[in-house]
Amino acid sequence: MEAVTHWDDVAIEHHELGPMNARWRTVAGVKLGVSRIEVLAGGQSTPAHQHTAEEELFYVLGGSGLWWQDGATTAIGPGDVIFAAPRAGAHTVIGGDEGVNVLAFGPRHEIEVVHLPRPGVVRIGGVATLAAEAKHQWLFEAEAGPVERPEPGPRPANVVHVSEVPTAEEDRPGWEQVERRIGRHLGARTTGMTWYELAPGSRSCPFHCHSAEEELFVVFAGEGTLRLGDDRYPLRPGHVVSRPAGTRIAHQFIAGDGGLTVLAYSDIDPNDLAFYPDSNKVKLRGLNVMVRVEPVDYWDGEG
Repeated sequence: MEAVTHWDDVAIEHHELGPMNARWRTVAGVKLGVSRIEVLAGGQSTPAHQHTAEEELFYVLGGSGLWWQDGATTAIGPGDVIFAAPRAGAHTVIGGDEGVNVLAFGPRHEIEVVHLPRPGVVRIGGVATLAAEAKHQWLFEAEAGPVERPEPGPRPANVVHVSEVPTAEEDRPGWEQVERRIGRHLGARTTGMTWYELAPGSRSCPFHCHSAEEELFVVFAGEGTLRLGDDRYPLRPGHVVSRPAGTRIAHQFIAGDGGLTVLAYSDIDPNDLAFYPDSNKVKLRGLNVMVRVEPVDYWDGEG
């Protein structure tokens, strides 16, 4: 995908089958993806399912609806964040009277097993299987009908409003920001999600690139600039920035006069190295060690 994409430029795919009824816009990186899902009134976003390895994180953009998990429901609305851990129970999103609009973040594993407990099938890769029968998993779910929808109950620990996530305020000259480390707060282990509020004119974390970790960013509010290598890109709400691992092209966000709010999502790899070209520093992230390096010609010392 392009380094910078806007939701308005992403094609809409309307998926309607049985109880599932939603409009999808998907931005896929190399190892990560994010979908903007508009679940229509009374519809489900997906079959009720659970992953065996992939973590999923959801952010509610607007509207109202229900988070359904293992037969229980809880009401969700703008600013709510939901963590779906692997093997933690089947889940789906249900649209309220006016529908609900969510961002769904997840890794893109090449081989992943997904369990749909109601029709009793598993999806291996892109095909659901039941004995000798193989077809798309949504067809099985359509035959099972809509999920039971009990009255909403108390919120489980994996559903919070973003404002309830503790802040880690960074006050360093030139890059003042407020961080809410959502993924860590909800117990995510293989993926991370952080809410950044940058003060007017400030910068995000230092200009850097990753060797192993991929990052996706969604601009929520304000305006600013993406510094990407030697290039600059203007940003406004709705922009999605993709930074795959190993590009060797550093990035940084610079807030405009009204500040900038960004939601960041990444995988977590203890073998990752972060390079900061402005200071020639490298961070060994798994060891939490920073070293200073000197740029050298690749062929120095070669015979």
